[in-house]
Amino acid sequence: MDTVELAVPPEANPTFHGRDVFAPAAAKLAAGLPFRELREKAFSLAFMIVFILLLRTLFVQAVNIILMPKLGTRIWCKYFCPQGLLIGLISRIGRFALVKDESLCTGCGICNQHCSMSIDITGGPAVIRSGECVGCGVCVEVCPRKALSMTTGAVSGVEKSDKVGV
Repeated sequence: MDTVELAVPPEANPTFHGRDVFAPAAAKLAAGLPFRELREKAFSLAFMIVFILLLRTLFVQAVNIILMPKLGTRIWCKYFCPQGLLIGLISRIGRFALVKDESLCTGCGICNQHCSMSIDITGGPAVIRSGECVGCGVCVEVCPRKALSMTTGAVSGVEKSDKVGV
């Protein structure tokens, strides 16, 4: 068996993880596994991974189709996403809030129609601290009575302070 030294070209990316990817395959080949068997194992593993991902995607889509009439859009984000859960918990104690002035709000629902995150702004509380809100400000812009504002400061009651540039 001949030993061959492989030099890394100077233009190669220093974060290349070829050692981690190719070392197990090289060890199998060095132990005497024919290349044909290694190729077949690699192909079957790749096929299995793709098949599992496809089944998972089909399952998630089926769940979405079944639950969407009952739970609304963005089911994964609202109910199952661990990052969404963390953001939702942090937003409840955070400084960012959407403030609705009840004296100006007529309940027309235009803000709800334009909210891409499907938040119930009209029927919600006067101060909305929702992990679902991404702070796009569309609701504030489309409100015909200017009853909505965004704040990054402390909110007492429905007082508006430190308006965010919307």
